[in-house]
Amino acid sequence: MFTYPEQLRNECIALFKEECDVDIDHETADIYLDNFADFYEAMESIIKNSTTDFNSKDIRFFEQPDRVEQKTNTFKNRGSF
Repeated sequence: MFTYPEQLRNECIALFKEECDVDIDHETADIYLDNFADFYEAMESIIKNSTTDFNSKDIRFFEQPDRVEQKTNTFKNRGSF
């Protein structure tokens, strides 16, 4: 497992405290950062290797301001994640 710089570890610890009200130690922060890095690389690979046409209707859906506003309001009404 990689040991991350102190500042990055502290930011991870603060984020967990703020978002989840959970205290984690530096070793746990390293584990979460490591897993996130692996996940990020995997998602990046999926996107690069995708045969999806990113100009498809899925992208155009989000280019329509009224529909974006509708989706945003839906998430706001559900409360925080």
